[in-house]
Amino acid sequence: MPGNRVSDKYFFEVTIFTGSGYNAGTSAHVSIAVNGSEGILRPIVLYDPIRQCFQRSSIDTFLISSRDFVGDVSYLQIWHDNTGLTPSWFLDKILVRDVNEKKSYVFYNEGWLAVENEEGIKKLLFPACKDEITQFKRLFNSTIHSNLKDRHLWFSLISRPVDSRFTSVQRLSCCLSLLYTTMLVNAMFYQETGASTPDESSLILGPFIFGLREVGVGIMSALIIVPLNAGIVWMFRNVETKPCKEELKMRREQTRLWWFYQLFICCFKSRLSSSLKRKASDYFYDDGQDVDFDDDKVSHLEVLLQLYMELIGES
Repeated sequence: MPGNRVSDKYFFEVTIFTGSGYNAGTSAHVSIAVNGSEGILRPIVLYDPIRQCFQRSSIDTFLISSRDFVGDVSYLQIWHDNTGLTPSWFLDKILVRDVNEKKSYVFYNEGWLAVENEEGIKKLLFPACKDEITQFKRLFNSTIHSNLKDRHLWFSLISRPVDSRFTSVQRLSCCLSLLYTTMLVNAMFYQETGASTPDESSLILGPFIFGLREVGVGIMSALIIVPLNAGIVWMFRNVETKPCKEELKMRREQTRLWWFYQLFICCFKSRLSSSLKRKASDYFYDDGQDVDFDDDKVSHLEVLLQLYMELIGES
């Protein structure tokens, strides 16, 4: 957080979960105050100067520092200033982790912070006990929502988590790939099974007859479709996140003369290899240690640089 001081010694990681319902996010400024057994953590406004926080289905994490020891977290207060076009906010839960003491506290709200609500825009929350955290209803709903919003390929098109690296365009591409490969495989086996006649090994479900040939075609189709599309999904889920504008600018500056490096490698590769073979016994003795070169202790990198300078001088 921008308000953190360098001299602070105690840190808290605050993770806020926004609900997934319609208009669950907020445009207002959210503030929080944490009270401990040994002290109070100053009220602070939670915001990110780069992106908008507290959107629908978002998970926002903030690092808050304190100069004084707070102790065990007793309760917290969270509120917003009711500004913007959509200030009403559905707060699901808050996770507070004491970085120094390695302790975590869960605060459940599961309700709205809004002026039209009876409880208003300010909430006083207490840590949940073990029985509340392990409640079957909460665990079931959390697992179902998480799997549908992120893991289910089709449902995640409209309910993708904001912080997911798997973008909506990539998810749509995977859905189209799954659809088209299914159509292609169906065309491959079209009229291959012929007209099925019921026998003792057939399974009859209404107008449908499933024999051994149909089961074999289904297995072959699955072996073609599933690995291909699973590989595409795995590739998109593990791809690098899109860099910001500053990082892109830095990368372009670093690789501006990439053609010069390639030209140098092509021109001097053979000469560099021969020189290294000729002089390696003179410079390198034990890998991972410095070597003596002209009565001075230098590193392997400096030896390579000196070889490079000698090659430039010879050419």
